[in-house]
Amino acid sequence: MTKKVGVSLFNGIGVGFQALKELGIKLDTLISSEINQDSIDVNQHHFPDTIQIGDITKVDLKNLKQTVGKVYIVMGGSPCTNFSFAGKRNGMTTITHEKIVTLERYLELKKEGFQFNGQSYLFWEFVLAVKILKPKYFLLENVKMTKEWETVITNELGVLPVFINSDLVSGQNRERLYWTNVPNVSQPKDRGIKFSELIGGKSCAYRGVKFKGNDHYTIVHQYSKKDKGNCLVTGGTTNMAERSNGSIEYLTPTEFEILQTLPLGYTNVKDICDTKRKEMIGNSWTLEVIKHIFKNLV
Repeated sequence: MTKKVGVSLFNGIGVGFQALKELGIKLDTLISSEINQDSIDVNQHHFPDTIQIGDITKVDLKNLKQTVGKVYIVMGGSPCTNFSFAGKRNGMTTITHEKIVTLERYLELKKEGFQFNGQSYLFWEFVLAVKILKPKYFLLENVKMTKEWETVITNELGVLPVFINSDLVSGQNRERLYWTNVPNVSQPKDRGIKFSELIGGKSCAYRGVKFKGNDHYTIVHQYSKKDKGNCLVTGGTTNMAERSNGSIEYLTPTEFEILQTLPLGYTNVKDICDTKRKEMIGNSWTLEVIKHIFKNLV
């Protein structure tokens, strides 16, 4: 029987592996590219046999292909900062502002030692992995972005993205694009999950400070328009809840896990502090969304 090899780039805490596991899809070999040690620790806690290959920009993919043979799936959520509407939206560029719109140009620039702006250019490493490893299936996740960059990604991967908001299957508003050749992926049904029932109270976010003169200031909170949590962000420094007693508090790591539909305590590994736990969860995937996509593999 052919062994199933799963490769997860920018793997984080291994949510893709967890989704396949919960669906009963067994991978014989797990390969992860990740550079954050806390995320590696969480992944290894749940999937101790995972082969960690480190920084994807330094991996010899042709050698990896020869070593592992046929690959079942390559998945990943490449860094989104330069795509996000909350960021600069300059997409995949060099520090001299050259736009990188083909794999060939990326490889030329990489070979010549050019510096890249941010990390969103790492999308091209995902493309390279798909081209060399030739998996049966692939999945790429990223944020909503300008049509210019969405089109670049779509043309390169050869499939249209599926837009899914995590609020359909969770208590969190999280709009994402998913490019995949997994067949028959559609919108999940709305499960009607409410933040107030999951977490208690109202979801709100710290959005800044309004200064009044030189003596005092007012903290500004923005409440979610629906009974959903605001999109979890790295570190969770803006994710808050107004509790039933009227106090406004930061969400806990456990509440982050609930909103990302992760098993409770999933990131409670090796005494990792709350801030780092929330950072990892904020950077990860909504488990139930990934399960919805992968259910068509069963």
